[in-house]
Parts: sequence; C-alpha cells; structure tokens
Amino acid sequence: MLHFISILMSGISSAVLMKKLIWIVFALGLFSCQAASVPPADFPPTVAVTGFPIAPVTATNVPTAATLALSPASAPASMAVQVVYIKDGNLWLWESGSTKALTSSSVDSAPLLSGDGSLIFFLRQGHLWVIDVLGTNPRQLDELAAPLEVSQYVLLPGTHRLFFNTQIRAESGQPAPTNDLFLADSDSPPARRLLQEGEGGLVTLSPDGQWLALAQPEKINVVHSDGSGLATVLTFPRVATGSSSPFLPPVAWLSNSYGFKTIIPAAEGRGVARFLFVAAQGGDPAQLALINAAPVSTEQGFFLSPDSDRVAYLREAAGNLEVHVIDAATADQTFFTGNIGQLGLIGWAPDGSSLVCWVGNRSNLTLLRADGSLQPLNGDFPGAQVVWLDAGHFLFVSGNELRLGEPGKNSLAIDSGKITEFSGLGVR
Repeated sequence: MLHFISILMSGISSAVLMKKLIWIVFALGLFSCQAASVPPADFPPTVAVTGFPIAPVTATNVPTAATLALSPASAPASMAVQVVYIKDGNLWLWESGSTKALTSSSVDSAPLLSGDGSLIFFLRQGHLWVIDVLGTNPRQLDELAAPLEVSQYVLLPGTHRLFFNTQIRAESGQPAPTNDLFLADSDSPPARRLLQEGEGGLVTLSPDGQWLALAQPEKINVVHSDGSGLATVLTFPRVATGSSSPFLPPVAWLSNSYGFKTIIPAAEGRGVARFLFVAAQGGDPAQLALINAAPVSTEQGFFLSPDSDRVAYLREAAGNLEVHVIDAATADQTFFTGNIGQLGLIGWAPDGSSLVCWVGNRSNLTLLRADGSLQPLNGDFPGAQVVWLDAGHFLFVSGNELRLGEPGKNSLAIDSGKITEFSGLGVR
C-alpha cells in the first residue's frame, strides 16, 4: 500500500495528491463495508456427503450383513421409552413395561406425546383432544363445527402448543383439505385461527420454531409461527400422480432455519425433477440438482435426508428399480437394484446415514447402510408401517402385536389386539 502511494506522489502537486488520497480512502472504506455484508458461511448451505460406496448393491450380491444374528432387546433402554397407541379405538400408554388404558370412547385416533412426556394429544371424531399421561383431565382443544375436522397437527417443540389444519369431512371418498391453519394451546383452549382457507397447507416447522412451510399441490407458503408475514415463496404446476391424491412437495429445513430444500417433479409425473433451495424470506429459488426418477406415485416419492443435503429416490433402469442418492453437489450414486414390484423405498432412518426399504415383499423391511450392507430391522417381519422413536428404537405391528424394536436385536412385545396407530418417545 505504501509503495502504491509513493508512486502517486512522484510528479504530482500536493493539492492533486490530497484529492487522490481522499478518493483512495473513500474507495477503501466502501470496499470494507461491502466485505462486511457478505452472507454467513452456511449460505448457500455446505454439503456434507456421507461416504456411501460407489459400487451398487444388487439383489444377487447382498452382503453377509443381511443374515446378521439378532441379540436380545436391551431392557434398560427399552424401559426409558414411552409409547402411546390406539387399541379398539381407545388410547393406551405403555411405560416401564406396563400398559394402561386412558380412554374408553372407542373412537380415538392419531396419538402423540408432548416432548416432555407429560401430555398425550389425540383426535376424537375429528376434534383435537389432550389428556395427562396419568389418564386425568381430558379436554377438547378446538371448537370446529361440522363438516370441518382436524386433518394434520404438529407439535411446537419445547411447548404444549400445536399447529393444525382442517379438512371437510366427506360422506364417501376422501376428505377435502381446506389449507388453513390454527394454533392450539393445551393450557388455554380453544384453538385460534391463524390463516384463512387456502392460505395454509401441509405444515413443516423450522428447527428454531419461528417459521412454518405450508405445502399445497401448486405452491409453498411460508409464515411466522404467530401467523404474520404470510408469503408465497414457490409456485409450480400441479404434478400428475395417477391417482386422486395430489403430490405435495417434501420440505426439509436447514439447521439454521434460513430456508428449506424441496423437490418439484415435472408436471407429467415422470422425467426430470428439480432439487431446490428456497429462502424463508423469499426470492428466486436456487436449483441444486436435476433428478431423473421413477414416475411419481402416492406410494413412491422423494425423501430428503434429515440434514436436507441428500435426496433418496427410485429410478427405473432396464426394467428394474434402482435406489439412488443424489446430493446438492449433483453426485448421484446407485446403492441397490431390484425388480419392479419387488423393491420399495420407505425413507431415511433417523441417523441420516441409512435408508429403510423393503425387498421382495412389503413386510421385509431392511436397512441399507452407508457401507452398502443390508440388515433386516429385526427378525419379526415388522411390516410396512414403522414409527421411529429415535435413532435406536422403532415401533411396528407384527400379526396382532405391537412391538418395540432396536436395529439388529430381537424386539419386545408391548401389547396385542386391534392396534391401529402408535407413536412415542425414545430415551431422553
């Protein structure tokens, strides 16, 4: 810098020099201000790619881990789990190895524990209810009038408050979503409306709880958790699925809640889909990758990893189906190949490094691990419905039994009977 100024001093008057120095100082100050306004290092988000193997695994070279011996369930870990479930239309609780009936209405559904394990939320004939885990103080949280009923509800972490949307009950066929938004507080009912019909959608909460992404068949809205600042941040053509159920794009928020990633297929339901980043405050979306996937259906779709950096999907190739994972750096790898009708993708395991799929039939659920090995979830043929409590525990129904499983270990029977829905909390 001093050398640069000394060159300027040679052959010019002091007045001219003073003017030039003023402009130099101004320019350097402007540059430093611009440098200070550079976005944080995590935007655009960095890509952390898990080391999946390059060589694909096929149905004819399944690794030996597929026959892994099963060890007994871990009793101490199992005892720290709380499970809520619906049996014969009534709400039940399993904890510390014992079961307890909490309701007797015969019309209850959709149970969900609060994060602190003290309350259980559930639906009763289209209304949102809550009850203490001791089975006391049951109360209704909404005042919806028929034909409206609660559709989806999502718990705000660390609180006893929930967001929910509604649908119009149909005498026959599927209910019609109203795409609205309500906020319910178990400590001060009734629920209050945040958004009107058509403004809401399928809810995905940001990690900090400050934003809600609301997915509809042709757009994604974003709103603050208090219902303010509603904005449409992405629009797209409706996607053909081959059924009456519309395609709703998956949403995975960045850990800093700056925005989210999503997948938008071609309108025809097959061909190239777009892997996008969308800022919470709007603006043009950033295209991260293009995905050539199997036709979109209500059973098969796109699965964003918990860290939002990777997408698992199925692709048709030479009459077979392939399990693929693509990341935001467009690295696309194949990990398993099977016959059409003999392979399905369920989604990511909570650890974010394994995939859950079924091979051969829908009851044969298997973990596809990061090292390329296949491992059955357990030896009890859990069936297609699996609910993860944490990275080490999951629930499933085998026959008429509700069971608690741990990957690679024998499962523990919780209860038996006509069990239809279940959820819970893992070790805390």
